[in-house]
Amino acid sequence: RASQVLPLGRPRPAARSGCNAGVMTPGAEISAAPLKLINRGGLSSMFGSVIYALVAFCFGGMLSVTRCLEIALRKVVAPMQSIATVVNAAGLSAAAIVGLSSNCNVTFFLVADHFGKKFKELKLKEQNLSRVMEDFATLLECLMPWTVSGIYMATTLGVPNLQFAPYAFFNYGCAALSIFYALTSKTVGRWAFTFYDARENPEAYTGGKA
Repeated sequence: RASQVLPLGRPRPAARSGCNAGVMTPGAEISAAPLKLINRGGLSSMFGSVIYALVAFCFGGMLSVTRCLEIALRKVVAPMQSIATVVNAAGLSAAAIVGLSSNCNVTFFLVADHFGKKFKELKLKEQNLSRVMEDFATLLECLMPWTVSGIYMATTLGVPNLQFAPYAFFNYGCAALSIFYALTSKTVGRWAFTFYDARENPEAYTGGKA
């Protein structure tokens, strides 16, 4: 059937209110389907997500200043001596913190602060911790309806998070593989980790007395 044709409105500030095709082709008419894709909301349409992100950063700042999370994790992290326990603890902590703070960016700072030194003690490079945080924080955040990414994806797709969550095999699979690699870090999973050598990180080989 013939597509509906809509007249273009007056130009408007694109950064604030989104793109307006009328600025590019004044006086022209475009069918409804492409017009819907071109004319978007701009910064004003992102206000709700930005508020959630700001609140999450405020919450993360309070956790950092009060050191309550550091105190809670100190006794848990200190006795860990194996790759399996440290990697899995970092991943599960990342998933828990993103669920509490509603933002994975806040989670990255908090997890890196508390597990970064432990990874170096095990001679693991920083990219190992980065991958673990991506597997457990970034990929799982969108499945939680109250997080910034979860709200954005549910709104954009028009599908509630709990409806598409059972089909997010990639998200679950990456977290499962991270756990598997950690548990088999001495055999099958050893190729999944990168390590420092004595020249790259002498502190890890001398107990901090390089």
